[in-house]
Amino acid sequence: MKRTILICAAILPVLCLAGCFNNRVSKAEELIKVKSYDQAITLLQEEIRDTPKNAEAHQLLGQIYSEKRDWQKARESFDSAVLADPSFKRRIIDKLASGQPNHEATQYMTTLDIEYIKSNEKLAYLCFVETGPASDAGRFASYFPKSPRAPTAIDFQADGEMKRGNSRSAKRLYQSLVERYPRSHEAENARRMLSDWWTEVIIRLPVDNSWHGAPVQKGQRYRYQVIETTTVNLGIFGNIPVDGDHIKMFIGSRQDLHDMMDPYKNPTLVKEMNMPNITNSTNTRYHQVELFKQETVYCRDRGRGIAPRSGYVWFEVDAGAVIYKDRFAAVKLWIKD
Repeated sequence: MKRTILICAAILPVLCLAGCFNNRVSKAEELIKVKSYDQAITLLQEEIRDTPKNAEAHQLLGQIYSEKRDWQKARESFDSAVLADPSFKRRIIDKLASGQPNHEATQYMTTLDIEYIKSNEKLAYLCFVETGPASDAGRFASYFPKSPRAPTAIDFQADGEMKRGNSRSAKRLYQSLVERYPRSHEAENARRMLSDWWTEVIIRLPVDNSWHGAPVQKGQRYRYQVIETTTVNLGIFGNIPVDGDHIKMFIGSRQDLHDMMDPYKNPTLVKEMNMPNITNSTNTRYHQVELFKQETVYCRDRGRGIAPRSGYVWFEVDAGAVIYKDRFAAVKLWIKD
């Protein structure tokens, strides 16, 4: 009898202590419900100090920090919870998803248990479409191709590619959308986009006297916009600006471009660019360049035309061009498909 009493006396303080700890967690949960976060943090920190491996206390603390948008502390607390009990991964994901998670939160969710997210349509849409970057939206359609929200995900990804200037990638996505979900509302929008499609190309022009271009077919319409510079001279195929301190434009093949810049084959260019008059009387492949158009445009001004031959639309900026410090001249070019 005495032995039983002694055992009970030894166990009783432990049970009381455990009840006290559970009390802290329960009370912290009640405080979280009424948004008394500071008091809840104090209780949970006391609990963690006494029982460092209490996963629930770490998880609740992370939940509070995520509500307060202190994501660094939230992540540290969630990591501690998972370290103490790996089974808490899915509980953390569900708790974060039930709130109003931002991109940082959903990105963290995908690192915890990606397979769980891939198996749950609601979670996948939240992580890859609603809060994730547009470039990730296609992942939802690949995981749930039969979902009624799959066309929306692809449309969102295509729109993101357009905003980033990746028009070729956007075009492929719109075509895929029409092929895979032809009766969807998003497919109708994609058809309208594709019916008048202009491929956008950003051509950066470092000040190194080199030509940069994009392919074009004879008869294709093009339009351009000069950006990042104050004034330029532009010319179309057969045009050479009088001075070399501006952006120049030329449409032709690589060989045409090479011939145009060859002083032996193009004495007209030599004269207009104020270069030494080097001639070769034995060269019968003389390429006459006729200057018939010259104009000055400013930032955001546009030009347009029809390609007189297949080849490339070339742009070049000379070292003397007026460019802001640490910035490049650039041309935004659209080519009608």
